[in-house]
Amino acid sequence: VPSDIKSSSAAMPEKKWVPLESNPDVLNDYAAGLGLDLTSHEFTDVFGLDDELLAMVPQPVLAVLLCYPITDDTEAAAKAEDAAPPTGPTVAVTGPNSVYFMHQTISN
Repeated sequence: VPSDIKSSSAAMPEKKWVPLESNPDVLNDYAAGLGLDLTSHEFTDVFGLDDELLAMVPQPVLAVLLCYPITDDTEAAAKAEDAAPPTGPTVAVTGPNSVYFMHQTISN
C-alpha cells in the first residue's frame, strides 16, 4: 500500500473549497458559461441599501445574492428571532418571489 494512502480508520480531513467570487464580472462569466442570456439578465453590485444607492441598480431586479459569514453570534440571533412570538402579520411567500436560503456547509 502506498504511503500516501491512509487507512480507513484515519480521520477524514475537513472538506474545503474555494468560494465562488461575489464579483459580478466573475459571476456573469460563470452564468454565461451555464447558458444565461446576459442581454436580459446579469449580476451587478449593490453598494448599499440607501435609496440613492438602490437607484443605481438596473431594473427590474429578479433576485439578490447576499453573501455573509455565519458566526456563533448570527446563529444565536437567528434562534432568538425564531423563538420570539411574531410582532406583526406574517406572510408565507411562495412562487417566483420566494426567498431561497442556501447554508454553506463546507468551510472555506
